[in-house]
Amino acid sequence: MKQKRPTSLQIFNLRYEVIWAEESPYGIGDDAYGICQPSIPALVFYMPQPTQMLVDTVLHEIIHAINRHYACGAGESMTDEEIATRIASGILTVRQQNPKFWSWWLELLDDK
Repeated sequence: MKQKRPTSLQIFNLRYEVIWAEESPYGIGDDAYGICQPSIPALVFYMPQPTQMLVDTVLHEIIHAINRHYACGAGESMTDEEIATRIASGILTVRQQNPKFWSWWLELLDDK
C-alpha cells in the first residue's frame, strides 16, 4: 500500500518541515533535487523526480541535517572514522525518531 509523502521529520531536537516543491528549491539551479534549510528548519524536495533519484535525494538531505547537527568538519579536525561514526549514529537516531518516515522511504526503495 502506497503511503502518503511525509510532511515533517524529527532530526535530533528539531522538527523539520518536509516541503514538496514544484520547482527547484529556492532557485538554486535546475540540477538541484533537494535542499536542507536548518534555519527554518525544512527539507525541500523538487518534484517530480524519478523514484531512484528521490530515494537518494531524501537520504542526502537528511545527511546534510545530521552533518549540521554534529558540525562535522566545521572548525574541528576529524578523522574519516569520526565523521562516519557520527553520520551512522545520526542516521540510526533519525530512523528511531521517525519509524513511519522510514517505512515510507523503504517502500520507495523497494519500488525503484
